[in-house]
Amino acid sequence: MPSRSSQEILAYLREYVRRYSPVDESEYPTGGLEIATFIRILFHIIKDLEETHVDDLELSGPRVNLLFRLLWEEERGNSQGLTPSELSHNQHVTRNTISALLNGLEEQGLIVRELDKEDRRLFRIKLTDKARQTLYRIIPERLVFIRALVSGLSVDEQQQLVALLAKLFDSIHEHRCPQGEVAVRDDGSSPLMED
Repeated sequence: MPSRSSQEILAYLREYVRRYSPVDESEYPTGGLEIATFIRILFHIIKDLEETHVDDLELSGPRVNLLFRLLWEEERGNSQGLTPSELSHNQHVTRNTISALLNGLEEQGLIVRELDKEDRRLFRIKLTDKARQTLYRIIPERLVFIRALVSGLSVDEQQQLVALLAKLFDSIHEHRCPQGEVAVRDDGSSPLMED
């Protein structure tokens, strides 16, 4: 989609609903569609910005995100590391892509592969001390970058938006998982985001 202003997107969505909606939603005709569209667009824009905002000349966005994931696992008490399949799943990339990312990180001395103690057919991926030092250096830079992305909103607006997004999450969770299905797994991934 070519770059459009938020007002152009809203006008398009409202016309789209006016033409195709089977019901007259005169009070707020496009609310759900507007929310879903902006969330989808913002997700992709933020992902692209994070991947092109290289915190370290040696690390691409996908490599940094993979290292962040491994650090998050460590900080939650996972001392065994993750398998390439687990990383592929929770990073939402193919096994071939994960393999290429891991090879690059291993060459840089940022990860190690260790045989799983219980299943010798599996490898576990862990961070090295060099990776931890790199992450501790770039995490503050990443936080400043992310804060800059939302700087168009006041602190109060940011808090309101977080509260509304949390409420929307709960609404979608309830709609999608009415019988107590799990919307977010222990590893932080979500079956709601799977293809």
